[in-house]
Amino acid sequence: MMATVGRLKRASMRELFERGLHREPQKETEIGRVPKSWEIQRLDERAQVVSTRMSYSELELLQDLPGDGVKVLGIKVSDMNSKGNEIELRRAALEKVVEQSVASSRCARPGTIVFPKRGAAIATNKKRLTSTWTVFDPNVIGVVAQDGLEQRFLFHWFQLFDLRSITEPGPTPQLNKKNLDPLLIPVPRAGEEQREIAAVVDALDGKLRLHRQKGEVLERIFKALLHNLMTGEIRVSDLDLSAVRAGNGVAA
Repeated sequence: MMATVGRLKRASMRELFERGLHREPQKETEIGRVPKSWEIQRLDERAQVVSTRMSYSELELLQDLPGDGVKVLGIKVSDMNSKGNEIELRRAALEKVVEQSVASSRCARPGTIVFPKRGAAIATNKKRLTSTWTVFDPNVIGVVAQDGLEQRFLFHWFQLFDLRSITEPGPTPQLNKKNLDPLLIPVPRAGEEQREIAAVVDALDGKLRLHRQKGEVLERIFKALLHNLMTGEIRVSDLDLSAVRAGNGVAA
């Protein structure tokens, strides 16, 4: 079920980025068909590739601020795999509370798009949004939208983009600013259309999250039931299987 919903989401996203929301005529571009009113621009014209002024190891050495401060996450590629971090990075193995002035001057701001920049992890094509101030380890790179480009629109477009297509080959694949800056991206002229498309994809993500949560609940119920059967706390004869029989066309 989850795989089916995921495929439907990707198909819907492709439709949105090829046709837009207003069903206007399309045009052929260097990156494929897009709505006629959209522009094709280089990433460095509408966004900035960023790293952080504080290193991951520096953040490790900082003491938590005892009073008021802001949470800073130290981000590694492995944090992108943590439960709850499927879209936005909300937790990490390294978390510290620091002064607001330190966070705003030396860390990546909330809402930054992050993904792997070195090694086999690039091929996983994981992209995430930061939910708070962050510091990157050397294997992570970030992108921040500028000049009227909506960050969540850019993030959702990146979800369809294959990072391997711009990766430098070699024993250790690399993805750097020089590879990202010339990347061509589609940009609706109206900021409102960007926000509407982002909202549609956010709603699809909400549906996926709901299905995932339902699956997790069913799995916990199944494991608990199996445990009770194996330990003899519940007997098969005690179970009401009438719904199962009815579903299989068997008379109750």
